[in-house]
Amino acid sequence: MSLDPAKLNFVVWKGTTFKKRLTYYADEDATTPFDLTGYTATCPIRTLAGDPLVSLTTENNGIILGGASGTIDLVIPVTATAELPWSTALYTLKITSPGGDTDALLHGGFIAKTL
Repeated sequence: MSLDPAKLNFVVWKGTTFKKRLTYYADEDATTPFDLTGYTATCPIRTLAGDPLVSLTTENNGIILGGASGTIDLVIPVTATAELPWSTALYTLKITSPGGDTDALLHGGFIAKTL
């Protein structure tokens, strides 16, 4: 599977838990969820210059995949958002199949705001 990743920007409020649930569909009509069973995912968040800031992965529970439901939960705990040293960052969300194929699903920006 080779995709053109969709663009989606997120807002992170400093000092709050960031949670965003996305659903990945197997068809263009958005009726059949893509089965993510056995997949892993990564979502590095980087400065505009490319320096790493936060790494969300299935291994560190920053990304939780919902298997047959096709859901992808992105989570940044309050401890990580409380002292964000940036206001604008970039990300790419990638999934890797059990067979090792990797695809980029989303890319865009993270905007950190203060309450």
